Amino acid sequence: MTSATDPTPEDFANMGIDEAMIKKFVTHFYDVVHGDKILGPYFHHQMEATWDQHLEKMCNFWSAILLKTHRFNGRPVPAHTKLTGLQQSDFLHWLVTFEKTIKHCCTPEVVPHIMKKAHMIANSLQYGVFYRPELMKDKYNLD
Repeated sequence: MTSATDPTPEDFANMGIDEAMIKKFVTHFYDVVHGDKILGPYFHHQMEATWDQHLEKMCNFWSAILLKTHRFNGRPVPAHTKLTGLQQSDFLHWLVTFEKTIKHCCTPEVVPHIMKKAHMIANSLQYGVFYRPELMKDKYNLD
């Protein structure tokens, strides 16, 4: 591996991450999410796509993240900003649920690397969804 902290697509491939594995863990994760009391309602009541469309989009997303395929062209922050009732604690629940999926579907060697990416994504989404500098400006009379 060229870098212990940021594997290349070739490193991920050598650890068994390919399109079939991505489809396996994405499908398994959303099977779990479908029945999850916290995450499920966001998908059942607020998702604009069908399940099949969403699964394809998420496979493309993770393919782009791990294998650098450039197949994903969505805008995750605006999509998550639209969700009614979303709380920061939901992101922790997503991460815990996702990690269980990764551990179930992938080799132990790859789990920390995928979870590092997942944490970065969750942090970025939380920042985009919950950080509101205009509210801080008003609260503290900043100009």
